[in-house]
Amino acid sequence: MKRGILAALLVAVTVLSAVVAPVAAAQADTSPDGLNTGADSVPDARIGVDVTKDSHEVGWSPTEFEGDSGETQTLDAHVNESAKNPVSFTATDVEVAEFGEFPRNDDESNNTASALDASEWTKNAGGSAGSGTVSDTTTAPSVDAVSFSTSGQTSGDEMVFSYDNFTIGSDVSKRLIQIGADVSTLESGATVEVRAVESDGDYRVVYADTGNQTSSADTFANATGEGQVLQQRLGGLPVEGSGDGSMGAIDSIEVHISGGNAAMDVALLNAEKLSAYQFGDQMYDEDGDGAMDETRSLEEPSGEVAITGFDTMGSTFDEAVIHGATYEMQFAVADLTESKDVHWNVSEAGAYPNFKALGDVYYRLNLPSAYDLSYANAELVGTQELPDDRYQAVELSEGISDTGFANVSSWTDKTSTYSTTGEHVLDNTIQPGQEIGLHYELLWTESDQTAAFSTGGGAGQFAEGNGGIFSTIYGKIAGVFGSILVALGIKRKRG
Repeated sequence: MKRGILAALLVAVTVLSAVVAPVAAAQADTSPDGLNTGADSVPDARIGVDVTKDSHEVGWSPTEFEGDSGETQTLDAHVNESAKNPVSFTATDVEVAEFGEFPRNDDESNNTASALDASEWTKNAGGSAGSGTVSDTTTAPSVDAVSFSTSGQTSGDEMVFSYDNFTIGSDVSKRLIQIGADVSTLESGATVEVRAVESDGDYRVVYADTGNQTSSADTFANATGEGQVLQQRLGGLPVEGSGDGSMGAIDSIEVHISGGNAAMDVALLNAEKLSAYQFGDQMYDEDGDGAMDETRSLEEPSGEVAITGFDTMGSTFDEAVIHGATYEMQFAVADLTESKDVHWNVSEAGAYPNFKALGDVYYRLNLPSAYDLSYANAELVGTQELPDDRYQAVELSEGISDTGFANVSSWTDKTSTYSTTGEHVLDNTIQPGQEIGLHYELLWTESDQTAAFSTGGGAGQFAEGNGGIFSTIYGKIAGVFGSILVALGIKRKRG
């Protein structure tokens, strides 16, 4: 036994010399931290995809989601760094307590009324003809809303819904009328008016009307659509109605539907606040030069909107849940964390005297399947950094599950795709839950090989030292002692 150990130690010295030498006769590692994925000599690949989460809590990182067992999980991915506004959502799909807290009483312990409660509304107060309903609904799971609709109305008909469980007696002109609605029906000729009304008959009004421009200060919708938001200071609207012409109070909110039929679900309704809700920062092209290089705070989103991140939303949304949040993401080789998903092997170039080594690199990429996740526009893209003659083989295999790379029986040749530097689409039929194997065989110069296994200065997760011990000289020494164990008959598990 001692003689065997001595022999193993002699093997260790030999292997250690090979590790320290500029070029190794052969190297292998199944740990994801073994490669500098930011080096040009290391093949780069990623799945670019739009990831939609059923629910996203503000404060979570973009990669966090709720797993099928209710636990928080993390995607092996990152936000697309080239996207200016990588996250999108619809304002009426935001679950935030304050949207249902109008009106607020002076006694904070007794704020039980809500304008989003259908039972608080009176139907057909002063209206005529047709049929109308007001009911409780949701615009997304757990997002309370109140629904208004009419049927059978024609020109000259009007339905009125009134809410009067409050009085605002000061600073009326400074207040904002705020509405966020999903408009599902808006017939030609129909007009929806949302009025802030004083008891003497004076009012200020905002509209949903097919004849108006949404750029108008008093219009929140001119067509059907979700997430229609308006936040207009009342002092910027004219006083109308039958009173004294000067509004000193708001005693009710009225919804008038006239001239035809309309239906809308309202998830935000307020006439008390003195400041607007901030729905996040958005990059945009102000001067029309094609570059999105200006930033604005989004106050009146319409439909699905894209912003720079949920962390730019106002403090009202600190504990909000965004339903249907969509991120532009990339599942890249640099994001891989499991050793079974990366394997590399380096040997002498042999028949290629102008090169120092032949590198074999394997990756396993996938879009995790989960009830809370859905995907769109998925593409597997590889980036070619080296001349085409360096790529001796580029292969792809779909549905490899957790099979070790050496046991994958079928590969599709993609080598001809790597004909010029740049990005190449390798697959655009990706199914969630399906593992995709990639195999690269490359010719490396001595500097290529050095860069491929350098942990300093490269981009990517493993180049930053977040992986494990195998990316360091100590890891290579550990690998030597692994060889000793192999020599003693102790098998090492491989990916």
